[in-house]
Amino acid sequence: MVCSVTGFGGRRAVSMIVGRDPKGLTGLVFRGPHRNLAENFSDGIVAPVFWYAVFGLPGIVVYKMVNGGTSMIAHKTARHLWFRKGGGGADDLANWLPARLSALLIAAGTLALAAPARARLAILTALRDAGIHRSPGTGWPEAAMAGALEPPR
Repeated sequence: MVCSVTGFGGRRAVSMIVGRDPKGLTGLVFRGPHRNLAENFSDGIVAPVFWYAVFGLPGIVVYKMVNGGTSMIAHKTARHLWFRKGGGGADDLANWLPARLSALLIAAGTLALAAPARARLAILTALRDAGIHRSPGTGWPEAAMAGALEPPR
């Protein structure tokens, strides 16, 4: 069952699933979890595997320290803002290539499900919309997921 954001406690339900404030969500609540799924696919699976493949165990350890430290410590407060600037930049750099690879993997997964039109739309949406996101890395998998879930025209 999909409920609207404004009805059935949709915003509250989404806030229990995703790690962001759902106040600004419009449309259907299923968008929040799918955005979170795309971001976690990139940050939690593709990037660690990528850095392990490149540098072995030290690569995955350093990546998880940078990524985890940025998300856990870099709150948008005056006290932590200095860490966000340095740590966030390192996190963005560490996710630059894995985020783009995540978008391609999302499209490949869509193609594997025999949905070539949606796979094409996933790539086109990522190319068009990834730069709109406030994070240079997160926009790629989120845009690809949005394209993969969008019905082809």
